[in-house]
Amino acid sequence: MKKALCALLFLLLQACLAFAGPLDKYVGTYRLDDDFKLWMRDDGGRLYMLAGLHPCYLMEKAVRASRCDLPPGRMALHQWVPLTARGNDVFTFDAVDIRFQFKSGEVVMVQKKDAVVFAHPGGTTLHFARKSSALQLPALLKEIKLDAAVLQKFVGTYQLNPDFDVQVKLERGHLTARPTQGPKFVLFPETPTHFFMRLVPMELTFEPGLIRWYMNGTDAVFKRQPDDYVARMPPNSGPKGCRSAAPASLEHGTFLAVDTVKSAVLGQDLPICVYLPPGYAEGSASYPVIYQTDGEYMESTIALLERKKMQAVVIGLGGFEEREINLVQPGAEKYYRFMVDEAMPQLEARYRVDPKRRVLNGHSMGGNFVLVAALLDAPDRPHFANYLSTDGSFLAASYELHMLMDARRARSARLATSIVMAGAGKGNGVDVRMNYERMRGMGFRGLNLSLMDMVGDDHGSVALAAANEAFGRFFPPTAGLLKAPLVIDGKPRALAHAGMGIYFGEVSLDAGRHLLSVATAAQTVDVDKAGTYVVRIDAFRPHAPVLQVAPKVQRIAAQPIYLRGTMNNWGVSDQLRQGEDERFSVTVQLKAGEVQFKVGSEDFQTVDFGAQAGSGCEKPLVAGGGNVSLQVASDGSYTFTLDAARPDAPVLSVRRNP
Repeated sequence: MKKALCALLFLLLQACLAFAGPLDKYVGTYRLDDDFKLWMRDDGGRLYMLAGLHPCYLMEKAVRASRCDLPPGRMALHQWVPLTARGNDVFTFDAVDIRFQFKSGEVVMVQKKDAVVFAHPGGTTLHFARKSSALQLPALLKEIKLDAAVLQKFVGTYQLNPDFDVQVKLERGHLTARPTQGPKFVLFPETPTHFFMRLVPMELTFEPGLIRWYMNGTDAVFKRQPDDYVARMPPNSGPKGCRSAAPASLEHGTFLAVDTVKSAVLGQDLPICVYLPPGYAEGSASYPVIYQTDGEYMESTIALLERKKMQAVVIGLGGFEEREINLVQPGAEKYYRFMVDEAMPQLEARYRVDPKRRVLNGHSMGGNFVLVAALLDAPDRPHFANYLSTDGSFLAASYELHMLMDARRARSARLATSIVMAGAGKGNGVDVRMNYERMRGMGFRGLNLSLMDMVGDDHGSVALAAANEAFGRFFPPTAGLLKAPLVIDGKPRALAHAGMGIYFGEVSLDAGRHLLSVATAAQTVDVDKAGTYVVRIDAFRPHAPVLQVAPKVQRIAAQPIYLRGTMNNWGVSDQLRQGEDERFSVTVQLKAGEVQFKVGSEDFQTVDFGAQAGSGCEKPLVAGGGNVSLQVASDGSYTFTLDAARPDAPVLSVRRNP
């Protein structure tokens, strides 16, 4: 029996090796010509490819106007992309009609013959000869350094047409390009004349008297203008300051604008925003602290904390204007040093925060920085107890991030912290999952790593949705805020604590007058007929609790409820008001496209109704459900009606008004 078991294990091991082994024959460096190379690598049993140049560059100018089925974003410079095995040494891009056929000593890239014609001796296919079985990764994968004198000669204004200019400037050692239409881009050099952008898959080359800007499969030629040319540029508002980041109104907390923190590491001063929770000024307690990247845009975090009645100090780190430098490698390491060596000591000397309850929160490129910071942190005593990385733009510098993971694992196998990685199903969810799996496979000891698959969210909505769930983990509700029990007609009654000082429960009351009291709050209730009633107590401020009572059939009416979603930034501007029977309605203006929403109370605790899995409008909602998704066909006025005849499963309907 023992021999048979050993033989079976041996066969299984052989099968595993046979499955993983064939990828080795594909790994290596391939070359088409001096201008175009490919690299193949095996990562976790899957084949990944990196292209040194986009294939459409190989077409003659006359051919570039034809359709190219390989979008720049699917094969952008400096990005590893996964290939899917199709059998017989054939791999494909997901959702792109391109095959990679491996043959002896080469890989052939084939598109549909009617899709594009490559102006190359290889004809409609591209043949890459294998030059080495090793990954001879070029220096271009890491940003090269150019002297300011080299960069200065490119500074100036360039014109595409009378309505479209681009200004090239030298700022903090980097060239930046600011077009008439669109945001400013930071340019990273691949060669002394060829530059790429991390935020978008575009590249440009400086030639005498012009810029050749390659985008969307074609070259846009910008001609250099004389020094006295006045560019047609929109007003430059400059870096966003803290003062404009405060919410329109704060119910409890205090928003402060700390002008700057001087940074010797970055060689500049950065704006810092600070939010202090309710009761901070009156007490002496220390609070959890959330450090947030892109701190000039921390309104939603503050609003979430106030709505959930979570008490924490929020410190927003400035630097949004240069996020593609500060939040991805190699610049992220400097920004990390600024944060832990300069900003944190200065700010934590001024504000009462608990160093053991620090959180680092970042979205998009900030999500990339959160993972970088966790990898740079100390193995046994990290600066942060929790990290929240939301829809990280990992493809902006995926090679550098993977190299950092490998280096960190080689330095120490211990990473004693908690990391939450959230990915949007309609955003960077695939990239987030890929990096989560890679991080998990590193085998760090002491690491609590978790993944949030926010399938129904996009890149914009996922930040608030992920924080809503993650903060509940990081800051568990404090039990026992309410010291005195609820008393009904002189008899104590038990209520359930729903968290954040909210108590909720059902009580039976006979017809007649009843006195309900808790601590300093009291309310007389006249009951027309005996039945079950809902009682809600808001004891966030224990010395002045708020007591509410409503019949069970009107549980939703016990307090104001709102339509909350992407159309109003998940706020409380659209209240559902009660009409006939148990029907509530609100009319809002919507624009064409997808909107996501839920029905909730102001605290989003007592009332929080969303969609069942796979359902939308015209179906019963469920407490704590997901976002309801609605495709709006055209701009206009829409009325949302909630039928709460069944208060535990209300039905929401939507109609377009004439």
